[in-house]
Amino acid sequence: MSESGGCCRKCLSFILTVGFTALFLWLSLRTSKPTCSIKNFYLPVLNQSLKTPANDTIFMDLRLRNNNKEKGVEYDQINVTVRSFSDSNHSLWQGRLPGFYQGYQKKATKNLAVDTSGVPHERFTAPFFL
Repeated sequence: MSESGGCCRKCLSFILTVGFTALFLWLSLRTSKPTCSIKNFYLPVLNQSLKTPANDTIFMDLRLRNNNKEKGVEYDQINVTVRSFSDSNHSLWQGRLPGFYQGYQKKATKNLAVDTSGVPHERFTAPFFL
């Protein structure tokens, strides 16, 4: 009879050990998605103080944050799309960032320029991109 109690105790001990090990591994190895935000956005055509506002480029700084505690992130090429809904064509411009590696708990700021040629400058007003 004491043998069956010892067997149950060993079985319960094994199940608890495996359960706590699985919980520990899950807590330490889970990942979170990186976050992306626009830090700066500059459209020279809207700057009235420039002498020649004929620059057709949108400049922006993308802020990428990796919140993982022990895992880096390898980014493929990042495609950024800027779209206008105020014209009948729903103009669409694209910019690309080359892929890169970001270490764990790191922040990166990447500069991006998107060429918007093909749209008349008089169409660029502040609400144009809102």
